[in-house]
Amino acid sequence: TIYVPKNTRIVINMNGHTIDRGLGDNNEWDGEVIYVDENARLIINGGKSGDPAVKAGTQPGDIKMGKITGGNSDNGAGGIHVMDDAKVTLNGVHVDGNKADDDDGAGIALYDGATLIMNGGSISDNRNNSFNACYGAGVYVYESTAIFEGVTFRNNQNTYNPMLGTVLYADEDSVVTMNNCKVVDNGTYNETIGNKGSISLIVIEGDSSVEIKNTEFTGNGYASSNHSSYYVNTLIDVENTSHFLIDNCTFKHNSAAYMLYVWGEDFEVVNTRFLDNPANVFYGNAENSSTFTNCEFNNNSGNQWKGYYSFNFVSRNSKVKFVNCSFGNSTYNDRSRATFEDDSKFPASLFGEGSLAM
Repeated sequence: TIYVPKNTRIVINMNGHTIDRGLGDNNEWDGEVIYVDENARLIINGGKSGDPAVKAGTQPGDIKMGKITGGNSDNGAGGIHVMDDAKVTLNGVHVDGNKADDDDGAGIALYDGATLIMNGGSISDNRNNSFNACYGAGVYVYESTAIFEGVTFRNNQNTYNPMLGTVLYADEDSVVTMNNCKVVDNGTYNETIGNKGSISLIVIEGDSSVEIKNTEFTGNGYASSNHSSYYVNTLIDVENTSHFLIDNCTFKHNSAAYMLYVWGEDFEVVNTRFLDNPANVFYGNAENSSTFTNCEFNNNSGNQWKGYYSFNFVSRNSKVKFVNCSFGNSTYNDRSRATFEDDSKFPASLFGEGSLAM
């Protein structure tokens, strides 16, 4: 393990090379790739040293980025383990192919006031090999701050059991921002190689604050016809938060029971498109200030749970407002719990009754 001692300041220029811990699935030895101790400062530049494109998170094809891989830890992250009040900045770095065994966050784990700033690069192909209830194959954030700019989250999975927060788990007063990111092919159920799906891809709880902006969610989950199989139950699970915002995002070709599950919390979704998903859009128990504004809903079949809930919107004791939204062929199953403004965009069959005039 590369050890960054407490209270130190270190810069690693990878120049497109790979740091490989070399453990793979071997549990005989235990170790993350990089351990950052308390109050340390670590900057890793993955591409050519000093290249402004790498630092800005814009990665042209001729810049080879560095990769951190091969970690396998049962005491925190397999990739980068960040402790109390430490700060890590990753510029153009892939954190790919790491494992966690009976712990949280196979790719990156942040604890107790730590900060991660990640510009460009990816968090991909990380697996949580835990048999017990552990969180996060991609990133685990506990009482910490994580900022992702232009990052791709791809094919992060749990190996043996369905898991909460396969891509990201934010817990206990954490602050997370995702901007210009891509969340692709995570939680895929693949029986051939033994990987399972996920209870949820992103979990926000413990009074945490999360904003997801200008981000694409594409091809996550697997539309299993066998409901006893493990697949993605929810793309984003929101419970007990201080602030939750989705702004100018696109959800397309995702297979899940629900794309957004909100329980007992206010939320805001603006300028966002839910298109061609074999999944229900929303299930929740929210408050009056929860709104979808300037959103588009079309061709979300909900057929993964056909026979259970076949509506595009499913709510329970929820009061949700839709402002200036376009519904296409969508339906909503509880008319008494929703408020609609600017009804010119609503179809006559909004509630699935075929002849209702609004």
